[in-house]
Amino acid sequence: MKRKYTWMIFVLGLFLFVRSEAQINNPIDSRFIELVEQNSTTLKAYQDQIEATKVGAKTNLNPSNPQVNYVRISDGDNYNEEIEVTQQFDFPTVYTQKRKGSKLEIERLEGEYRVYRQNILAEAYKAFTNYAYALKMSDMAKKRAQQSQDVKELMQKRFENGDITAIELSKAEMESALVQSRLDNWMVELNSVSQDLALFVGDMNAQSNLLSELASVHLSLDKSNEAKTQLKDLWVNSDAAVIEAAYQSKISDVNIGVKRSQSLPKLMVGYRQEKNNAFTMNGPSLGVTIPLWENKNTVKQAKLEKIYAESNEDDMRLKAALQFEKLYQTASYNADLVQSLSNNLPEGKVLNHLMLSLEEGYISLLEYYAQLSVYYDLQDQLEKVKMTFKTSYIDLYKVAL
Repeated sequence: MKRKYTWMIFVLGLFLFVRSEAQINNPIDSRFIELVEQNSTTLKAYQDQIEATKVGAKTNLNPSNPQVNYVRISDGDNYNEEIEVTQQFDFPTVYTQKRKGSKLEIERLEGEYRVYRQNILAEAYKAFTNYAYALKMSDMAKKRAQQSQDVKELMQKRFENGDITAIELSKAEMESALVQSRLDNWMVELNSVSQDLALFVGDMNAQSNLLSELASVHLSLDKSNEAKTQLKDLWVNSDAAVIEAAYQSKISDVNIGVKRSQSLPKLMVGYRQEKNNAFTMNGPSLGVTIPLWENKNTVKQAKLEKIYAESNEDDMRLKAALQFEKLYQTASYNADLVQSLSNNLPEGKVLNHLMLSLEEGYISLLEYYAQLSVYYDLQDQLEKVKMTFKTSYIDLYKVAL
């Protein structure tokens, strides 16, 4: 009865664990992931490297090659001929332990590739975030340039009518030139970040519609304690250093078994034939290698390496947990800042109201530009913080990829 309840608890725990893992949604649109996986030559090259290394992990698991010796001595009339074939074997448990180690190494390499893939996807999304930011800022710069041109034309008409001085007209012209230069700068920046993103997604022109659609996707941070705990567990267990340390701990267990097995005698079997003018002799040969000195202290060393591996894993887990908290606080702060700036940003009609007030003469040109500058600065800050939030968000949630 006790065993029955134990199994029920285990199954329930496993169900809750799987359910908690499933609640962490993929932070990136699956279409973007497919785009990167299809076009990233960096990811493809690393995958090929891992596959080659996995094959290497399967080598040296079998007995050493057989050895064949042939000797013939002759003085013309007489001769002596020897043929010997030998094969050396480790104790059978050595091969069992080596195969266990090979399996763990392959699993470690697969885990290494998963982490590398997550990092590549995160880098790709950061490049996409820079692209989306430059795209948004260039679009806003175009609208501002048009707005500035309208003000310039209005001031030109007023100057011709004698309503304003040349100083005010000059101010409008300088502001228009300044806004146009900012637009030019953002167009150059957009071209630069497009090239960076092309490294991950390929032809930018072919993907422009999808990228524009994805640029408008809103990301949100779930700040509940349950969501944070689930993400933290996944984040720590998915950390590259933790994965490496965990596998080293497992492999060190296998190494203890290998060293113990290698302390047992090695076997040698063979066949030998000796032949000359007078007689021929042949028969099997047997031998044993007793490792009295060669493997001294190797088991002790393997046990100490196991202790180190366990301590190192604990250390890596602590560092990963602290790193998670740092990233989480950054993402949380930026999420709050985005919300605060969004709440304080005046509605879009403010530009029309300012322009109307300038046309009707309720405000001067200097007052117009003073208020417009504050509005633009708030807009710029909001977009900058949005980009920073997306960057910290993907660093936090890349483990769910």
